[in-house]
Amino acid sequence: MRSYLSMPHFMLSILLACVACKPEKPSATDRSRAARARLATATNDAAKTARESDYKSSLTAEERAVVVAKVGEVDITLGYVERYLSQQPAFVRARYRTFDQKVELLNNLIRFEILAAEAAQAGWSTDPDVVMAVKRAMVQKYLADDMQRLVVVSEISDDEVQTYYQNNQNAFITPARVRATAVVSDTEASAKAVHTELMAAIQADPQRTRVIFRDFARSRSTDKDSAWRSGDLGLFAKDGYVMGDKSGQKIPDSVVAASFDLPLNGVSEPVFAEGKWWVLQVTNRQRRTERKLDDVKREVTRFLLKKKQDAARDAFIKKLRAEAEVVVDSEVLNSLQVEKIRSSDLDTTGILPKPTASSPAKSKPAVDAPTHTSSSAQGTASPARKLLDPRAHLNPRRRPSKLTRNADTRNQGDKPTLEEIEALHQDDSEEK
Repeated sequence: MRSYLSMPHFMLSILLACVACKPEKPSATDRSRAARARLATATNDAAKTARESDYKSSLTAEERAVVVAKVGEVDITLGYVERYLSQQPAFVRARYRTFDQKVELLNNLIRFEILAAEAAQAGWSTDPDVVMAVKRAMVQKYLADDMQRLVVVSEISDDEVQTYYQNNQNAFITPARVRATAVVSDTEASAKAVHTELMAAIQADPQRTRVIFRDFARSRSTDKDSAWRSGDLGLFAKDGYVMGDKSGQKIPDSVVAASFDLPLNGVSEPVFAEGKWWVLQVTNRQRRTERKLDDVKREVTRFLLKKKQDAARDAFIKKLRAEAEVVVDSEVLNSLQVEKIRSSDLDTTGILPKPTASSPAKSKPAVDAPTHTSSSAQGTASPARKLLDPRAHLNPRRRPSKLTRNADTRNQGDKPTLEEIEALHQDDSEEK
């Protein structure tokens, strides 16, 4: 018996045959899937094994493990969100108290994880700059946490603290100091004349003793270095060295002795020192102070702890280097030409140079960190971001001219010609 297919069945069979023959959409490469899997595993493991000492959690272990959202294979747990908030300033945390604000925060974290996964798929997880940034952050955390545990505060005994205090008592003693002003003269006769006029003026108006003395110092002193400071010699101890004076200049001994013998606001007779005559006035006095062991015990303990931790860290790194079997090719290293850098150009570890703004920009897009902006207002910076952005006061609608944009890439000594300036302004006008 012959059977006939109805028209609907015939069309359905043709459609299924076409679908079966249609090539499948290309799936992600094995490398991309592996990158996403590694990122997801690292994120989930980090959320599970987060160190309790880094921040004080208000949640239990079970509550921190509760999944709030999933981004592919990445779990955003309640502990993940809490940990991120704990790393923000107080004024930022205060923005996420209501439910809507918490939803905004979660959306920002989801956005961050999506971009992180996309960056890993694009191969950025193996980029040298990214790898170096991860290593730098890892070393900093390691030095700040694990390396500090090589020596703990309980290992600093009271005997060590007392011994250090006794051997360094001068560090805890502030000597007596005085502050003096002076009118310097080249001869004894002129110094006596200045002293006579000065005392007469002070006796006529005792309430303005210091003002009168400063006026005399500015107008009558032959020592120009002190005259422009109204005769001020600074604050000095009996050794004659002025506090805070990095030049190392020393007040003459006879001037120091006469200053310590004067009462507050007292004026001395002319004093001879280093070929000149000095009339002195004491404007301030500081008593000798001595900090007792009980007052500085905690300070000394912290100092000894830091000293032992540094020594233990250096010894540990030296041991690791010996075990690593490091081999250095000095000739190859010497062939590298490097510009001179300052110590301020190094990072907090003192090992690697800080990334500078002058580094050449790459064409690859950077991964955005979670921002504190509303998902409904894209492109509008939050008040917190505006506070941190030094360019927030500039008009965001105004585009910098090509002359301004090119000024960053042009050498400071290479000035543009008149033709270049006219051409750039013409381009700007055409763009507008």
